Amino acid sequence: MAGQASKMQSKPDARSVTAAQRTAARDTRDRIMARAVRANRVWTYRFHAAIVLPLAALLGALPVNVAARAAGWLGRIILPRLDGLERALPELRAFLPDLGEAAARQVFRAMGESFGAGFGEALHSDAFAGPDNPRLRLVGVNHVRAAQALDSGVLFIGGHFGNWELFEIALTTLGLSGARLLQPARNPYMVEAMALRGYAFGLDEQIVPGDGAFARARVVLRAGRVVQMLSDMDAPKRSGAGDVVEAMTSSSAAARLARETGAPIVLMRMRRPGPARFEITFQPPRRFEYDDSDAEIVAWISAFFADEARAAPAQRLWGRPRWSDVLSDVGPLALTPPPEEGQ
Repeated sequence: MAGQASKMQSKPDARSVTAAQRTAARDTRDRIMARAVRANRVWTYRFHAAIVLPLAALLGALPVNVAARAAGWLGRIILPRLDGLERALPELRAFLPDLGEAAARQVFRAMGESFGAGFGEALHSDAFAGPDNPRLRLVGVNHVRAAQALDSGVLFIGGHFGNWELFEIALTTLGLSGARLLQPARNPYMVEAMALRGYAFGLDEQIVPGDGAFARARVVLRAGRVVQMLSDMDAPKRSGAGDVVEAMTSSSAAARLARETGAPIVLMRMRRPGPARFEITFQPPRRFEYDDSDAEIVAWISAFFADEARAAPAQRLWGRPRWSDVLSDVGPLALTPPPEEGQ
């Protein structure tokens, strides 16, 4: 299994991964393993890895187009049959009220194909790297340069559309450096390989949820570098009594980062015109002041991705309700104050 994992980590032309990055990847793996032990899911994750890692080795040995098509075919068959997908139907219909049962099922099948293709493509990160790459067309680069001209860090925000792993490769292609704020995989037997692949082709640092994550992202932005994150997973958590105990965490974090650092936000749109081909469009930068409202910033971000979900529902990852707060008019709650730098 370890040998199979090593095939996922890098290819000959990958950027050298530093010792510090390898240590960070191992630390993340250890944290996820500790979580798996507490949840008594170690053997479940071993079973999953025993299936996924040989498949990844096979797909990684195929040409990228073939890997994308093969994995997309598997995703189209398997993903729509998962039990949890039924919970996404009400939200999908809230965005597309005229969508019938058959059409909704078709969206989920197409979504499964897109998600599966993304898995196959992720094993060929080098195929999308480099300037003027025909597989990764970048539109609105002038907006990126305008954001850089503001002489501050830049907060790039994308959503779970197409192959969202390519956002950081696009930023690296444009010569940007910084950190990616991400939720790591739940499986400890795969998380290290995924982290190392990200370091080989993406941004310099990966910030995962935990103590000081917000403060670290703030440091990166204040240093004039970039932070890339996904902010379309915003469903609230509720107590047993139905009270909202946490709402819109990722977008609230983005809003607060923008206010406290003065970093402009650049929203990113992704489209998949075909297997192993993508178009990323950068929106004009928008800067906020410290006294601006988190709720207004969150509403602006949510509206953008809501429009994206309506425009390309088959390219979005539907799986659990993510906009229940928006649909129910639930406002954002304040974040717990983060530790100051150096603490």
